[in-house]
Amino acid sequence: MMKNKKSVSVLITSALAVCMLFIMLSAWLIADTLNESRQQGIASMQSSQLQTKNAVNLKIKGDLEILDALATFISAMDEANVDLLMSLIKDVNSRNSFIRLGLIQPDGSGYLADVDGTVYYDDFADEPVIAEALMGTGGVSNTMADRFSDHIIYIYAVPIMQEGAVIGALTATNYGVILRDIIDDALFFEAGYSHLIRSDGRYLIRSNTDYLDQEMVTIDEKVKYKNQGYDAFMADLKAFGTGLYSYNDDAGEMLLMYTPIGINDWMLVSFVPSVNLTENNYRILYGICGIVLLALLIFIFFGYQLYQINRQNVNHLKYLAYTDPLLGCANLTKFIETGEKLLQESHHNYTVWYIDITKFKYYNDIYGYDAGDALLQKLSDLFAKDPQCSLYCRVGADDFAGLLCDLDKTAVSLWFAHLCGQFDKLEHMERHGNFMRLTAGFYMPANDGSQLPLQTLINRANMAHKSGMSGRENYAFYSEDDHQRVLIENAMEAHMHTALKEHQFKVYLQPKVDIQHQEKIISAEALVRWEAALGSLTNPDLFIPLFEKNGFIVKLDRYMFTAVCSWLRQWLDAGNPPLMISINVSRLSLLCDDFLAFYTGVKAEYQIPDQLLILEFTESIVLDNDDVFAKDVLNLKAAGFICSLDDFGSGYSSLNLLKDLQIDEVKLDLVFFKKSAGLERGQIIVKNILHMAEELNIKTVAEGIEEREQVDFLKVNGCSMVQGYYFYKPVSLDAFAGIYYENQAL
Repeated sequence: MMKNKKSVSVLITSALAVCMLFIMLSAWLIADTLNESRQQGIASMQSSQLQTKNAVNLKIKGDLEILDALATFISAMDEANVDLLMSLIKDVNSRNSFIRLGLIQPDGSGYLADVDGTVYYDDFADEPVIAEALMGTGGVSNTMADRFSDHIIYIYAVPIMQEGAVIGALTATNYGVILRDIIDDALFFEAGYSHLIRSDGRYLIRSNTDYLDQEMVTIDEKVKYKNQGYDAFMADLKAFGTGLYSYNDDAGEMLLMYTPIGINDWMLVSFVPSVNLTENNYRILYGICGIVLLALLIFIFFGYQLYQINRQNVNHLKYLAYTDPLLGCANLTKFIETGEKLLQESHHNYTVWYIDITKFKYYNDIYGYDAGDALLQKLSDLFAKDPQCSLYCRVGADDFAGLLCDLDKTAVSLWFAHLCGQFDKLEHMERHGNFMRLTAGFYMPANDGSQLPLQTLINRANMAHKSGMSGRENYAFYSEDDHQRVLIENAMEAHMHTALKEHQFKVYLQPKVDIQHQEKIISAEALVRWEAALGSLTNPDLFIPLFEKNGFIVKLDRYMFTAVCSWLRQWLDAGNPPLMISINVSRLSLLCDDFLAFYTGVKAEYQIPDQLLILEFTESIVLDNDDVFAKDVLNLKAAGFICSLDDFGSGYSSLNLLKDLQIDEVKLDLVFFKKSAGLERGQIIVKNILHMAEELNIKTVAEGIEEREQVDFLKVNGCSMVQGYYFYKPVSLDAFAGIYYENQAL
């Protein structure tokens, strides 16, 4: 019995010892887990704060870049007045997030335009940020009460420079709530919050999620119970330091993380209750203290589950943060993060490239988004398999960016030519994509030890991509002139829809003269001019290529056709004789599904008689798909249109086109009439073309004619009509009637 009792006692003692050991081990494990969880929470807090800081910087710097670009554009204007500038400012403001945009005179007075169109005039010389802009330094103000409303606002201001001198300032206003919304991304499931303060502790932007007394002025009032580290924290704050300060509040320990924004003396301070970093682990600890063995098993089980869930969540978040959701390749964020390290740590020379697919939007419209996505995946696979492509990403839509290692300009050009060849051989391209091609821009950083941010390098490659393509080239290398060209293009793109709505695009007519019958005007070509608010005209050579690239040319084509039909109806109703008018049709317009329906519908709406409207198509359109175009020509002729082939002779299959297409008219390319060593050979070609066209019953028009001897040559050899400066320049619709009747009276 005594032996059994002793054995039981030993067993109980052993069990208790084991339990105590389990408790101690469990307590140690929990304490270690709590500490690790706290460190991970602090790291997550740092990451969240960094994202908020970057978001504020991106917002402020992005808005300043918009103002700088607009200021640069304004300073480049040859003629300007306040009304014109305010009109431009109102237009730009309607496309941005500013609540107010304005122009400040050198004396501090100026005009401000609200987003609703309200215009204010006042003296702003007492605003420090505006005063600094008038001294040549742009920036952003602290938050303040708005003098025109009950809102809290902040102000941007940038100088307008001309020939090195400040001629004024451009200012923009935003509600403080915009910055508050950025910093209001709650930390730790709405347990944490952030404020923007100044380095002396005064509040700039308060979080809506903080329940502090809204009458508080400084953060000093927020920290109720100050410990020994408080003075060091405030000193570090004033010195624009970064760190973590812990203090006790009525609800327990609070963690206060602070970091400078990098704008003025702004600081971002974030608050998270310490308990939220370790709350779930405390529950596990209480369970272990109740039932030792069961608690240990529960701890192991849930610890493992939490680890697995956390790892899966982290991996999933990394995937979402760094991976393109459609293609599975790196996104721009991952590309910049990896590329920055590569550029800093590597001794190789890298070329940054920016590539997209022209007319990809229309590919989606015609063949569907599934086909477009499949084509993007094929292109991404080409980049992934390319041994010379060190790193690449999808920037968005059909835009890609990447790095090439240790290639000179010639090698880069060969690399891109090879890529284009592979792209053209893809199944999707061979079956459907004959109107698309790859276009690229390249930036080769100077090997001088300077290191620009990768985002800047990408932007420069994109500038080259946007501004450099012309003629048969589909790529370009960055030059310093590209920046100004991009600004001009951006300004035109920003205003093109308004210009169309306000009828700033004007129809001009250039007469066509029948040189076989007393040199009478029998027709005219409709040409577009962009007339700005002060009456100045923008050269079509500047905006037509841009509109063809961004797709706006379709709207412009239809606008011009409708305007011509409207004018021609008025011309006929006024008792004037019938007059043939030719209108240019772009490649993109011809690709639209409703092309024939629209043009025939407008013609019928204005009751234009048959054989008065001439549709001019360039030879390059025809060469893309001559079988489809041949059917379009037959349908157009059946609808009463005359079909003309423009720039005849500029391509490589002109004679074959005349064989297969029922064309009514050809316009001889200007190249045949330029004085050069090949002029005599050109005249021989023109003679034979004119003779051949006569036998095919095709009318001929020679354009770009500027000399009498050219007219005489064409007349002798049977050319039907002549168009050019020798007879008439393009004139406005109002001036055309006078020219026409003056010609008829000769």
